[in-house]
Amino acid sequence: MPKTESIKITAILGPTASGKGKVSLYIAEKIGGEIISCDSMKVYLGMDIGTAKATPEARAKVPHYCMDMVRPHEPFSTDTWLKHAENAIRDIDSCGRKPILSGGTALYLKALREGLFEGPSADLELREELKAEAKEKGNVFLHDRLKKIDPESAERIEINDIRRIVRAIEVYELTGKPISEHQKEWGKPRPEFDIKLYGIRWPRDILRERIAERVDRMYEAGLVEEVRRIHEAAGFGRESSQALGYKEIVDFLEGRCSEDEARENLITRTRQFAKRQMTWFRKMDIEWFDVTPDETAETLAGRILKKILDK
Repeated sequence: MPKTESIKITAILGPTASGKGKVSLYIAEKIGGEIISCDSMKVYLGMDIGTAKATPEARAKVPHYCMDMVRPHEPFSTDTWLKHAENAIRDIDSCGRKPILSGGTALYLKALREGLFEGPSADLELREELKAEAKEKGNVFLHDRLKKIDPESAERIEINDIRRIVRAIEVYELTGKPISEHQKEWGKPRPEFDIKLYGIRWPRDILRERIAERVDRMYEAGLVEEVRRIHEAAGFGRESSQALGYKEIVDFLEGRCSEDEARENLITRTRQFAKRQMTWFRKMDIEWFDVTPDETAETLAGRILKKILDK
């Protein structure tokens, strides 16, 4: 008979710079797990430093999936990630191993838990009108327009993410209902996966410090050279160009700001992004683990592991 029991998945979540990668690796080693990346920017080849991708050493210890899938100039969608993640989970489970989801892209997690809202077909004429409006009046103008019709979506969509702003406005114009409302209607748990969510939560001031320290480490590791190499080759695509660190350094490389300004912009934008991530996560049934300043990744992982094994 075909297997009908839900596949049990452990998800290690948290905002950027919370230490998800180290904790996930430790837990995977202890329980015979393999890691599925739940990060929309780790799918890009060569974007390693700025995305804090798992090192070759870590990937040699524990298999990682949904990383290095396309080149930065190529398109990538949530649907593509979902298909690869589902296949990886089933393969890991069929081998008697434990699937561990690790990352901070809440949309990917929601898609895995509840499926995808497809929405109405694209209205190309409307899209071009909205893009022209953004070009003429600026991204802020279009984002403000979205805020008036769908404040919930506006809160989680960045001002520079024109593609998603346009889609959200398009759905509203075509259906008369905000895309955030449509997404709530589609959100029903999928029976084939039993996903337990564990979150890493730092005090806000300490997370802000960790973000600044992480940016410094990325610069020391060669982030500017990594961005320059990609920029001078095929460049970045629509999705990858929004990645934290890459957009700011491209601005520096093209003379729109100094290197110091790019660094400060990156720190500010990362902190803002972490705040938006927590807004998303608060809507999910996550079991949070509050971290103390002197706690190591191994100690934290041990606390989470104990909870996993107790269930």
